[in-house]
Amino acid sequence: MSLIICVHVEEGIVLASDSRTTYNKDVDKTKLIGVHLTNTTNKTFLCPNNSGISTCGDASIQGKPISGFIESFIREQIKKETDIENVPNLIKEYFRKLDPNLNTVFIIAGYKKENEKYFQKIYRVRTNVKEIETVDTTKGQGALWDGEILTLTKLLTPVYNKNVKTGEYNPFPVLEFAWNLYTLQ
Repeated sequence: MSLIICVHVEEGIVLASDSRTTYNKDVDKTKLIGVHLTNTTNKTFLCPNNSGISTCGDASIQGKPISGFIESFIREQIKKETDIENVPNLIKEYFRKLDPNLNTVFIIAGYKKENEKYFQKIYRVRTNVKEIETVDTTKGQGALWDGEILTLTKLLTPVYNKNVKTGEYNPFPVLEFAWNLYTLQ
């Protein structure tokens, strides 16, 4: 069970994640789903180029925690001068070589400097999908998330009440998130 979130506002970017690791296991023809393993797993990482990486999904490669592989990737592939726009392809190639069947999601966030101005760059990389998703931060502030998103999605999805007499569904009032008014805190 993982939840990773990236919030981008005018003042900056925040990457956050939980730290619980669970796993699925077959025991005597019974599938145990979401067996608790630990509450101390790193899922968000800072890179030397001041970008960040959060991960969810498959959490092990070759029977070892993915966090060690991510730390090795950062040491070997990302230097202070590495362009944020190169990181999504680097991470996809690195982890596809380790395990072509890996089903892991990475959210990568940071800044690109152009003409003395900094621009937010946010990407979602799915190791089992060819395309890399680029988040358009020029349309304003916002957030994206991945992992076990059911609870968060329920909080942000419109809810309807069914009238028992008429069978009609009536929407409850929805308060839109005023992303443009959020600060970094």
